[in-house]
Amino acid sequence: MHNKVRFPLQVLSDDDIKSIYVAALEILVDVGIQFEDERVLHILEERGCTVDYPRMRVKFIPSVIEQALRSCPSEFTVKARNPEYSLLFDGSHVYFAAHSAPTVCDPKTGLSHKPSSRDVQDRLILIDALEHINATLTLTGEVSDKPPEVGVEWVKAETFRRTAKVTTAPAFRNSPKWIIEMAAVVGSQVIGCCGCSPPLFYAKQDTDAMLQYAAAGHPVTAGSGIALGGTGPVTLAGSLAQQTAETLAGVALVQSCHPGTGMLWLTETAPMDMRIGDLAWGSIEVGMLHAAQGQMSRFLGLQNFSLFPMSSSHISDQQLGFEKGMQAIIMALSGIQFMAGGGGVYNESSICLEQLIIDNDIYGMAARFLEGFEVNADTLALDIIREIGLQRNSYLSHKHTRRMFKQEHFFPGVSNRLAFETWEKSGSKDIVARAQERIPHIIQKHESAPLSPEAERELDTILRAVEKERLSGTQTEHLTEQSTA
Repeated sequence: MHNKVRFPLQVLSDDDIKSIYVAALEILVDVGIQFEDERVLHILEERGCTVDYPRMRVKFIPSVIEQALRSCPSEFTVKARNPEYSLLFDGSHVYFAAHSAPTVCDPKTGLSHKPSSRDVQDRLILIDALEHINATLTLTGEVSDKPPEVGVEWVKAETFRRTAKVTTAPAFRNSPKWIIEMAAVVGSQVIGCCGCSPPLFYAKQDTDAMLQYAAAGHPVTAGSGIALGGTGPVTLAGSLAQQTAETLAGVALVQSCHPGTGMLWLTETAPMDMRIGDLAWGSIEVGMLHAAQGQMSRFLGLQNFSLFPMSSSHISDQQLGFEKGMQAIIMALSGIQFMAGGGGVYNESSICLEQLIIDNDIYGMAARFLEGFEVNADTLALDIIREIGLQRNSYLSHKHTRRMFKQEHFFPGVSNRLAFETWEKSGSKDIVARAQERIPHIIQKHESAPLSPEAERELDTILRAVEKERLSGTQTEHLTEQSTA
C-alpha cells in the first residue's frame, strides 16, 4: 500500500520555484485574501497582518507565512479505523482514493441518477475490497431515499461502518461537528477537505471547518480549484502563483490557531477549453501543473492532495482511459501524495462502479512503476542464465521463475491478455463488461470489518441528534426507523 517516489519528476528549475514563491508572497502582501468571517480577520490582525474590515481583506506579512510553514509538521500519519490502512504523509508516499460525485453513471450510456442508499453501500464495499484504493472522499452529499438535510452525515456514518480505510470530511452544511464525533466513536482520523474559492476568497464555512477539524486533531487541506483563464490567469505559472498564495493563506490561518496541524495543499485546477467555455479536466496541462505542484510543495515543506485524475469523457471509453491513465502516472511520478479520481467519469459530476474497478488496475500499474525493481544477485539471475541460456531451453519451468514471477510482475484484474481466439470464445467482452461482472462477486463475497455494537449505537445516537437538529418530528421519526432497519 505504501508506494514511494524515489526520483520525482521536475518541470521547474530552482529559479522557477523561487520566482513562483516570490510572486505568491507579493500577491499576499500587495493584493491580499478576502475572508468572509470577521473572526478570521481578528485572528490574522493579531498576528500582524493588515486588515481592511469594510472589504474583509487581509494583507499578509511574509513573517506570518514563514512562521506558519515552520509550524507545519514535516510528516504526519492519518489514522484509519484499521491501523493497516493508516496513511503516512512524509513527502514520498503516494496514495490512491475513490472519487466523489453527486450522481452514479451507467458506463455505456452515460445516463446518470442520484445515488440511493444501496448505491452508496455498494460503492463503499468495493472501496474497502479493492487493493489499490487506499482511501475515499465523502462519496456524495445527498442520497435519493434520505432527506437532503441529513445526507452528508448519513453517508459519512455508512462510510465509517463499511470501510476501515481513511476518508475525507467536507466543510459544508455544518457537518464537521458531527463527523468529528463519529470519527472519535470509531477511533479514526479524517482529512478535513477545505479550501479557497478562487480568486482569493475564503468562505466562512471553509474557515470554520478548517479550524474545527484542526482543533479536534485532524489534518486539513488548504488550496483551491482554479479555472485557468476563468478564476485565475490563463498561464500555468500565473495560476500556480495564485494557487500558492491561496494555499499559504489557509496554512497561515490554521497554524496561527493550531500550530503543528498536519496540512495538505489541495488542488482541483484545470485549464478552460476556450473553444467551448468549459474546463478541460483531462488535459495534459493538468499533469504539468501537478508536476509543478509536487516541486512547490516539497520546496515549502507541505504535503499535497489532489482531486484528480479526471476526464471530460461522459462514459468509460478510450478517451477516459488515456486521459486518466496519463494523469495518474504523471501525478504518481511527481510525488502527488493523495489522488482521488477512482471511479470518476465526466469531470467531477459522476461516478461509475465499473470505472472504479478499471481505475484500480490503473492505480495498481502506477504503484508497480513506483515500486521499481531490485538489482541483486538473485534478480540478476546469472546462475540461471548460465544454466539455461546456452542450452537454449525455456526458463518457464525453472523454480526461479516460479518463485519470482509474482513479486516481479503486476497482474491486472480486468485488463485483457487472452489470445484473440480465447477472448472471442469467452464472449468478446470489453473491459467495461469484465469490470461489470466483477462487481456483484465482490459485493457478495467481501466482508468489511464490523464496528463494535457500542460504536454502532453511538453512531445511531449521533444521527438522531443530526435529525433532531435539522428535521421536523415526522421526518425524524421516519428516518430513525430507516437507519435502525
